[in-house]
Amino acid sequence: MNPWLALLTFIILLLSFFSSDLSREDVLTGTAVGGSQDIFTKSFYFRAWKTTGIAHGSGSTGDDVVTIELPRVPQSCTLNTRWKTDNKIFASLGRPQLYCHGAEGTTSGAVDKSGQSVTSDSRLFRWAGETEPNFDPLPYRMDDYIFHLWGCDHLYYTSKGKRYYVRGKVENFGSTTFDLHWEYFNDNTLEAVDVFADLKCQLTPERRPVATTVRLPAPQVEEPKVTPEIFDVDVNELEAPAAVQPLSGWERFKRWLVGIFF
Repeated sequence: MNPWLALLTFIILLLSFFSSDLSREDVLTGTAVGGSQDIFTKSFYFRAWKTTGIAHGSGSTGDDVVTIELPRVPQSCTLNTRWKTDNKIFASLGRPQLYCHGAEGTTSGAVDKSGQSVTSDSRLFRWAGETEPNFDPLPYRMDDYIFHLWGCDHLYYTSKGKRYYVRGKVENFGSTTFDLHWEYFNDNTLEAVDVFADLKCQLTPERRPVATTVRLPAPQVEEPKVTPEIFDVDVNELEAPAAVQPLSGWERFKRWLVGIFF
């Protein structure tokens, strides 16, 4: 065997012996589905009152829609409001109806994919006029709306009362943009209603990357296989060794002298 090849084989076997006792750990970064359900909140204001026609109205700017834009699709929302009437707005028109000025109340509404509803609670007030007694109406529930209130009415305390309202409904729920469409109806006291609203929505979970660790097994080092070299030689091509020539007498004598003195 070639001595250099044998030395190289020995070194490789020695290294593979020691490396088999070493551990190898590779860390890879992957992605997984994670995150939490976030909350979206928004506070806003709108004024509902008669701006067109005789009885029906829209917003103070002529728009009866409040548009809500969210970062993700909502699962459910709540809308809590406090409202107060303002009936001094018609004083400049010479038609003040001041008896319904300052009435107050609150609402608690909710909406999800199954529908919407609201509970409305009006405060103590002379709902039928200044000559009528104060009255604190019981809270009531209204389905298919997220906001609702009954306005002043001189027939409020009768069976024909509670004819005038402000109400709101969510439209296009289930997308990142939906509308709060509200309506106003009053052909008697004509008061404006200032609404201060707090919206709170539960959003769909956000997909966020989460790092994960993957541990790889130690590599298997395969021992090299040494194959002896085989040479194909034609014996007919080999040269015969040179014939040994006999030493002369003088050559034998010189070797004898060298052997004696040296």
